[in-house]
Amino acid sequence: MTRGPAPLPTREPPAVLARPAGLALLGVLLLLSGAASVLAGTDRNWDLQNYHVYAPHAWLQGRLFRDVGAGQIQGYFNPLMHLPWYGALRLLMDWPRVFAFLNGLPAGLLAYLYLRIAHAHAAMLLDGAAARLAAVGAAALLGLTGAAFVPGIGLSSADVWVAVPLMAAYGLILRAAIRRGVGEAPDWRAMALAGLLAGMATGLKLTSLPFAAALGIMLLLVLGLRAALVAGAAMALGFLLCWAPHAWTLWRETGNPTFPLNNAVFRSPDWLPRNFLDTRFLPRSALQGVFYPFWWLDHTSGMVSELRMRDWRMAIAFVAVLLAIPPVARGEAGRGTRAAWLLLGTCALSYAGWAALFGIYRYLVFLEVLASLAVLLALALLMARRAVPVVAATAALGVLALSTTAWMNWGHGRHGARIIEVPPLPVTRDALVVTTDGEPYGYLVAFLPPEATILGLRTNFMQPGEDHGLARRLRARLAAHDGPVWAIHAPGDAAGRDAALAGWGLQLAGECRVVATSLAPGGHSFCPVRKRG
Repeated sequence: MTRGPAPLPTREPPAVLARPAGLALLGVLLLLSGAASVLAGTDRNWDLQNYHVYAPHAWLQGRLFRDVGAGQIQGYFNPLMHLPWYGALRLLMDWPRVFAFLNGLPAGLLAYLYLRIAHAHAAMLLDGAAARLAAVGAAALLGLTGAAFVPGIGLSSADVWVAVPLMAAYGLILRAAIRRGVGEAPDWRAMALAGLLAGMATGLKLTSLPFAAALGIMLLLVLGLRAALVAGAAMALGFLLCWAPHAWTLWRETGNPTFPLNNAVFRSPDWLPRNFLDTRFLPRSALQGVFYPFWWLDHTSGMVSELRMRDWRMAIAFVAVLLAIPPVARGEAGRGTRAAWLLLGTCALSYAGWAALFGIYRYLVFLEVLASLAVLLALALLMARRAVPVVAATAALGVLALSTTAWMNWGHGRHGARIIEVPPLPVTRDALVVTTDGEPYGYLVAFLPPEATILGLRTNFMQPGEDHGLARRLRARLAAHDGPVWAIHAPGDAAGRDAALAGWGLQLAGECRVVATSLAPGGHSFCPVRKRG
């Protein structure tokens, strides 16, 4: 006789570990993630050098529009998320290991939330505490070892950081879905909190939009209109709390609250009427967009990342979602049907939104972690919830994915005496500093005299010869300045330097000096320049 599905619980499943064991687990995960960040070394990624230091520094000094393009286009992004990070950077400058440890803590918190959520799903699928814990451990081999999550530990790009409120929001919605399956109405305060968290994640980093939108849509489908209205209002509030202050600054200065993005829509006179879009990593066709994860089964670079990577997890999850849909639709998930649809729908919609808007792999932390539970769900339903084969198959796929993953290294170095080591720079208080190429120099501004003004002559969004508001501001700064002028450029790019200087009426005025820093061991060239004629 064929064994049917095991009966599902009639009440909400217990937490993965009750207090104080749950707090002990959280403490262990925080220690592990902090230690992993310390072992990775001091963060030196390109965005840190370009704008993660500059944007909060400029906001605190009120210099974002006194400078022009010092952090390139990214320097105009919302700095709110990096303000606490920057404060810790300045406070702990002489304690690089402590700073690295603190930067690793969000990964531990994300792992803890994931394990709680994984246990809630496992409790809807398997009988017995031991079987559920084993299933959670097996799923973690997939969920917590991916090419987005692992390289993001301790990274200032904050893709792991914003995944934390998204995962917390999912956990609140999941809890409501499970309770709804046994006849309990959603807790409106929990729905408001879920919406608030998802909205804040999006306001802090707009790359969270596909995942927050997926959560909102699935909340509507599994919990109904009233719950969705509460969560939607809270989501809008959370978004505005984190996005509106900086958007207002941009609107006041330029007339575009997303400046310089979406300028074909807002038509700020301060930049060209175009929508700045990074399309480098988007799928090249609709077919590739649907099956994009299968392109990552082999090593690739320039497809979904600037760096070489390989990851099988999303392809495995893709197949799992397809396999899970028929048994869920037939009602084989029983009282866990709402929870199952929530998981499958969030994964599918998150992927669709990400593939349509970004295609950048490191943004996938939330989905990469969560999708491992779709694998567990599919295996449990296909194997009639028999614990031993479900756990074994999940673990085998986890080992397979782990053994084939090629993680990206976004840039780390040995811990030195300071987090960022910059020797005295040859720039006086009355100096004007210009950059002549698209290399990241924004972090240097924090080590220059506060009175110095920085102008980007050639950046990733502005070139010599353009005529718009920012270009006119730049020319006005140059014309009004009577003191010394210094140019910064990459060593070996004298021709590019001279062309950029000539485009703005400047020329070399003396010998250059190469200044090496801990973030740029090859150094930056500082050259005295003067106005032509």
